Amino acid sequence: MKIFKAPYFSLILIFLNLSGWNSFAQIFVKVTDQTNPVVTTVTDGGYTGAAWVDFDNDGNLDLFTTKNFLFRNLGNGNFQRVTDFQSLSSSQLGNGTSWADYDNDGDIDLFLSGNPSLVYNNDGSGNFEAANEAPLGTSDDNRGWTGAWADYNNDGFVDLVIIHPDGFIGNPGIPSRFFINNGDGRFTKITSFEFTLRRAAYTVGTWSDYDQDGDMDLFIGSGPVSHAAIDYLYDNTLVNTGLEGFDRITTDPIATDLQDGQVWNWIDYDNDGDLDAMLTNYGSAPNRLYKNNDGVYESLTNNLTAGGSYLGNSWGDIDNDGDLDVILTHEGGVRVFLNDGNDSFTNETNFSGAARSSTLGDYNNDGDLDMFISAPNTVRGLYENTISNGNNWVIFSLTGTVSNKSAIGTKVKLKATINGNPVWQYRELLAQNNFNGQNSLRVHYGLGDATIIDSVIIHYPSGQQKALINLAVNNFYSDEEEYPSGFLRANFKTDSIKGEGQLTVQFTDLSVANPNFPVSSYEWDFNNDGVIDATDQNPMFTYSSANTYSVRLVVSNGTSSDSLTRGDYITVNPVSDVENNPFQFPDQFSLEQNYPNPFNPATKIRYSIPEESDVILKVYNSLGQEITTLVNEKKPQGFYEINFGSEILPSGIYIYRLTAGDFTSVKKMLIIK
Repeated sequence: MKIFKAPYFSLILIFLNLSGWNSFAQIFVKVTDQTNPVVTTVTDGGYTGAAWVDFDNDGNLDLFTTKNFLFRNLGNGNFQRVTDFQSLSSSQLGNGTSWADYDNDGDIDLFLSGNPSLVYNNDGSGNFEAANEAPLGTSDDNRGWTGAWADYNNDGFVDLVIIHPDGFIGNPGIPSRFFINNGDGRFTKITSFEFTLRRAAYTVGTWSDYDQDGDMDLFIGSGPVSHAAIDYLYDNTLVNTGLEGFDRITTDPIATDLQDGQVWNWIDYDNDGDLDAMLTNYGSAPNRLYKNNDGVYESLTNNLTAGGSYLGNSWGDIDNDGDLDVILTHEGGVRVFLNDGNDSFTNETNFSGAARSSTLGDYNNDGDLDMFISAPNTVRGLYENTISNGNNWVIFSLTGTVSNKSAIGTKVKLKATINGNPVWQYRELLAQNNFNGQNSLRVHYGLGDATIIDSVIIHYPSGQQKALINLAVNNFYSDEEEYPSGFLRANFKTDSIKGEGQLTVQFTDLSVANPNFPVSSYEWDFNNDGVIDATDQNPMFTYSSANTYSVRLVVSNGTSSDSLTRGDYITVNPVSDVENNPFQFPDQFSLEQNYPNPFNPATKIRYSIPEESDVILKVYNSLGQEITTLVNEKKPQGFYEINFGSEILPSGIYIYRLTAGDFTSVKKMLIIK
């Protein structure tokens, strides 16, 4: 397969007058140019994070640092401050950020934690707008310390976990949140996982396919501060069982050691092909480095495993010698450690002053990793990597097609001969891998004295794999995931899903197909009654009756077809102004999902009947035992709403059942206390 050099990348070598810069050991030099807004802007000094992202797709890494500072990289080391785009007050903005193209439109989008936490959609022109719609809107209680994107169910769209530290962001405390990406720019809140039910002092959540079985696993540090406890580590069950879910990891010692956990990172620091783990701990436990010996984990003791108030660990090949180095941040400063290649690390430098987070990325496109430090003092700032040891390098930019557009979760293995020895290096694209932030999504490798790259294997989350051989060193390459032959996936979105009386909806086709076998026909069924209502690619339709509608799209490329049905997708309510808009009656039976759900102490249950009927509405517990009867009487045609309170009921899953004439419908609801 052919891989193309990215046409927009240029290799730039910047010569500096070091008299105007402050040295950060022998590798990093702090940028002090007063014309650079990254230098002169006083960014937030709390427990903030940062991320290197290319938000405008120009091939230069831009910088975002929380709480709301965005800097556009103009090239040649220059930056421009982008006007603040958050509409929230400073007290609502949070510390954590994670970036990914959640709607697969080619522009990377922003998650920003806070009170509330929000997702901001990038329109491609550098403008960001909050996706303010339930269950991820400003009125939804999604308080968070940080969050992370990953394609949890391998459907080609990144999902979102929001990490909430109980007792630290508002009262009362809440569990962490989890949202499945529906693929239409909207999300479904999932409340059945342990971390979405159980409150704890969660800190940072990171994703990694730690066991390399093909699905993304979740690791949540829990920093009680006053004592040590077991962290929350979860194995994704998707590949092993075929069912979406998580099992709590119990493996010794990674899941049994008592921690004051902050950031879990899974990295192949010893280049043996499996993933080792690093955890930074705060005051109640030392840092951990777990060496993976074919699935058996050994807790090492070396320079990285000191005790102290540690927060972040960021990994990258800082000196381009072919193995991963690490930067640790803690309340006493920054420490840069170079990998010696024998399970030991050399402390290259210590820099005093509280530091919270570090993010790595090659912002000046010269082949080595630069750094931004988030801190409340003079440690804060942009640091250029000025090492000149002659080591070679390579950087890859990846784009998903069948997989999510940002290629989050992609695994890349590279083989090159370094110092006369064949070496395999392993990388995994992640959207959260430092304290409250992330490193660049571009895949960087140091190559030492290698003069040719022997092999590169790119394994996308969809399972598509590509092998490349004999690549030149010291280059930027881009790769787009190839489509399987005849691949076809139906998908669509709408501009609106709720309205009153009469609702006109614009439908937009989002189907994905192999370009060699494009979609040739569209069949839309706007109320899922089996009748084709439109054959345009992007039709418009007006709903004139109050009801809840399912929508079905069937696409074909002439040889094969695929379909998608979004159940109970469009809701049209009766008009609220009866005098000016005559009341509209339902034309079919329906039972809606209760709202809010989960709930405490009360929720609303809505149903409709198109003709006079004997109506029975009952609530049962998960064992099928009747709890209460809400309705048991004859009702005329109409829409109805019932309030149900849970003051005396324990937390758990409950079932409500509607019977009206020959119609029966059952739905689940969740009480959390």
